[in-house]
Amino acid sequence: NDAGKPVIGWMDDANFVTDSHECEWSSSDTPGLGVTCDDDQRVSVIDLNNNSLSGVLPPRELHGLTYLTKLDLSHNLNIKGPLPKTLGRLSNLQLLLLGHNSLTGTIPAEYGSLVKLKEFSLVGNGLSGSVPSEVSNMKSLTNIWLNQNQLTGGMNNFCQDDIKGIVLFYSDCFCRTFPRQYAEVECSCCSICCGGDPQEEKCYPNVPCTGEDCSFCSR
Repeated sequence: NDAGKPVIGWMDDANFVTDSHECEWSSSDTPGLGVTCDDDQRVSVIDLNNNSLSGVLPPRELHGLTYLTKLDLSHNLNIKGPLPKTLGRLSNLQLLLLGHNSLTGTIPAEYGSLVKLKEFSLVGNGLSGSVPSEVSNMKSLTNIWLNQNQLTGGMNNFCQDDIKGIVLFYSDCFCRTFPRQYAEVECSCCSICCGGDPQEEKCYPNVPCTGEDCSFCSR
């Protein structure tokens, strides 16, 4: 879009793509929506959640925001395409919230470089494949949401000894004592296991199968 024109289709254009300085690209109606800068006028937060965004995540533009600590583009169902590998260069990122979009492909191994990341949400997308072993380097993680995807393995890479602070971890896990159902991956450190149709997903505490209950886990 040309400078000075609103971003067509957004619920709140948050003053984006105007002649204003990017540190003033923020919503007058919704506190926190838009861009936030630190005291040195460097972009530290981009929050455009639930704002009717569409298209693919730009692989080149975002990785230059090296002081970014929070990127929240969640609940924008028309954001599609792969996860950019270049987000792994955002060395100061603490919150990466991309849940409830239409992202596809795999989780890039480059995200293992996000050693300051505390909250990681990819819930409710169309991601597939195995979680890369490099995620074991994400030592600051406390909250993870990876359920409602089609991931097929590697979830235990988050369960390594180097990641000690996980408090909440949602995933599509193997059969547990309740409910008796199939699911996608083994996850020994997940706190919550989910399964079923994404529109009617059920989530329960992760309790290992024992005895006869385990017969329901076999395929």
